[in-house]
Amino acid sequence: MLKKLKILSCFKSPVLFILVLSSIVFAQSGGQFAIKKSVIAGGGGRSSGGTYTADGTIGQPVVGENNGGNFRLNSGFWGGGQTGGSVRPTLFDYDGDGRADLSVRRPSDNIWYLLQSTAGFTGITWGVVGDRMAPADYDGDGRTDVAVFRPSTGQWFVVNSSNLTFTTYSWGQDGDLPVPTDRDNDGRADLVLFRPSTSTWYPRSTATGPLTPTQFGAAGDKPMVGDFDADGIGDTAVYRPS
Repeated sequence: MLKKLKILSCFKSPVLFILVLSSIVFAQSGGQFAIKKSVIAGGGGRSSGGTYTADGTIGQPVVGENNGGNFRLNSGFWGGGQTGGSVRPTLFDYDGDGRADLSVRRPSDNIWYLLQSTAGFTGITWGVVGDRMAPADYDGDGRTDVAVFRPSTGQWFVVNSSNLTFTTYSWGQDGDLPVPTDRDNDGRADLVLFRPSTSTWYPRSTATGPLTPTQFGAAGDKPMVGDFDADGIGDTAVYRPS
């Protein structure tokens, strides 16, 4: 034991001592855990002393609260971690708390009634008779925006929740069905239309413009909104009532 202590005492920098310890950590396992805002130094730079030089030491980003069941640590470093809240956008989440909210639009007066799970109740008048609902997160702030598609003119009218301004897009024609979803993985919903007469999907990125059309579906199919393979990109999908 004295011999081991003598060896450790020759190290001049605590950085190397930490690296040596991390290299000999074996697999550990345990029961319940909770991590709240743990931070380990960011690392980087160069440290030297005696007969060693350490370049680009490993650091650890800040993690949010994690709670879970059993855990296993197979090395000396934790993974990057994740926040305790929702890490993926939720459809019809108007207040950005990660939970879907109850919402209806009354065609007779074009009033949207939003019962938000955190922000509470609110109402907004938006659209005209004949418009189709097209709510989605167009401005990328993590909240669903109130929006409509007007088949008679092929226009989209969006209320941006981030700054309460509105944006108008021209994309589509009478008979098209709006299916807004993020097709280019930039965190913002894109203008996607399904044309029942030809079973063709027409996507347009809100950032870069028209994307490649896709023919998928059959007569009577209903377009569906969703990221079914969890890759961050909205998928082309239909429900076939027959």
